[in-house]
Amino acid sequence: MIVKWYPTRSRLFSLSSGLLFTGIAIGPMFGSLLIHLTGKTLSVFFAATTIHIVYMFFVWFILPESLSKKQMENTKSKYAADMLETANEREQNPAISLLVKLRRTVAFLSPLTIFVPEEQKDSSNPLKKLGMDWNLTVMALGYAFTYSLVVCCQKIHLFVNCQDL
Repeated sequence: MIVKWYPTRSRLFSLSSGLLFTGIAIGPMFGSLLIHLTGKTLSVFFAATTIHIVYMFFVWFILPESLSKKQMENTKSKYAADMLETANEREQNPAISLLVKLRRTVAFLSPLTIFVPEEQKDSSNPLKKLGMDWNLTVMALGYAFTYSLVVCCQKIHLFVNCQDL
């Protein structure tokens, strides 16, 4: 849905990064303020749970569907045709049955293909050779690096604190 609203990948990249790091910067401040006002550490978790429940109801009941009824029907018919074709292939060749089972096993990873680089569609310079757009791939690697640093720092902090005891 966000890709539909922001047609350029660079815009999506900058918006996503900005929101992530704004949350990382502001979240602890609100959490410490909540702990200071209530005097209880668990109040942060109760507040987060409440916010997530409100967000869940917002997504279910208020946020509009991104596809029209016609697009949903087209997608369902394409899916049914694909399933019929797959079933026919399995009947003709038993080796394909194993490949289909393997594909279904890892099908939950298919949304991650958004991070695969794609060819650039157009260029303002006609002499420039079109290349690959690596923005979302680099963003995913940056997030992975950031979170690995956070985890490593936490582990080092725990290790140092345990040594002091």
